[in-house]
Amino acid sequence: AEANAATTVATCTAGPTTSPAPTAFACNVRFEGANDGLNTEYLGLYEHQGLDANGVVYFKHATMEFFMYLGDDGTWWYVDPTLGASSTGWWAGAHVTNSPTDVVAWEVADGSGGWVDQPDV
Repeated sequence: AEANAATTVATCTAGPTTSPAPTAFACNVRFEGANDGLNTEYLGLYEHQGLDANGVVYFKHATMEFFMYLGDDGTWWYVDPTLGASSTGWWAGAHVTNSPTDVVAWEVADGSGGWVDQPDV
């Protein structure tokens, strides 16, 4: 679990917003690390976009049409091409805080309906 802190990191480029907590996280997120090679196209730099329809921060991949966001139920962070698609996503991590960098362990979809832990992402 400690390896995750070193690989999914925030790089603050604009500093905190004036939004009230807990939505004040206004940093970019570098989503990377050693993995099993599944759905690696979703890894990379995610840029802060503001707040979604639920008032929660979300991110967009710097070069692809992928999003990182907190699901509607507030229990999982997702990485998916569709913003707000709860209980789907190609990557998922249990919500700890309103920062995806605090996810303890990410999981990746295996393409067969299962999930594979990725402890170093």
